[in-house]
Amino acid sequence: MKTKQMQNRKVAAFLLTAATALMLTGCAPKTPEAVLDRASIKSMVDQTASCENDTEMRVGLKAGKQEFSTEMKIKSEILTKPSYKAHMVMDTSITRMAPMKMEAYVMEDGDHYLLYMDAGTGKWEKQFVGKDEISSKLDQIGMSATQTNYMNYRNGMSNLTMNEETVNGVAAYHVVGDCSVAELQEDADSMLSSMGMDDSKIDWASIKPLKVEFWVNKKNYEPIKFSCDMTEMMQQLVDQAGGASSPVKIEVTEAFISNVWSNFGGVADFDVSKEASEALFKN
Repeated sequence: MKTKQMQNRKVAAFLLTAATALMLTGCAPKTPEAVLDRASIKSMVDQTASCENDTEMRVGLKAGKQEFSTEMKIKSEILTKPSYKAHMVMDTSITRMAPMKMEAYVMEDGDHYLLYMDAGTGKWEKQFVGKDEISSKLDQIGMSATQTNYMNYRNGMSNLTMNEETVNGVAAYHVVGDCSVAELQEDADSMLSSMGMDDSKIDWASIKPLKVEFWVNKKNYEPIKFSCDMTEMMQQLVDQAGGASSPVKIEVTEAFISNVWSNFGGVADFDVSKEASEALFKN
């Protein structure tokens, strides 16, 4: 009798385990849209308390025999609890110019933030930034790229496809899709203006969508990597903004951006460096 009861318990335990596994499998996202929706929640840093990020941006232009290229690499670490802290190091190389290194800290301090920055001169400055101003300030120094690129591109995506592969040693969903340029118009306008081009001439509806790629951790749906080759799009924009009719044709040889996220919830607490702590307030 006891043997039969034991067998029945084993069968019941097996069935319960199997049912649980089937239930969990049934709840897992089956579509690329569902995977990105899950990952977009995890990508919000305030949901995970902390993360590290590596951003890379490359742009190359050619006008006649003149070639120009710039490469920017940003390493950042972010904490959101118990208060917001961010540390960023940006290395930039530009054709025929010495490499530049910029470093910044953003530290929440009551109802405002303290921004510490060395703009590549070796001299630190600090300033108070209101909480309603911090987003635009981070945009100005490039720090927001590590946090917002994912959501900006995700919001405009369509025609999604998905497969599974390993990236950075992690089993991942690889999602590919088209991103509407309308979602990125503000960034494109800024880039064209910096090149002295007239963005009012652009027929935005004629610009082809970008091909965007995301890699998402299969186990916990944390974003791993994002990349986007914008070369063709930037060439279209430059041509329509006047580059095609200029005496010397401007060729976009490369326009690329990528983000790699890691160490969600694992960033150790940190404070500003000794040099930054001794900074004077900016006038």
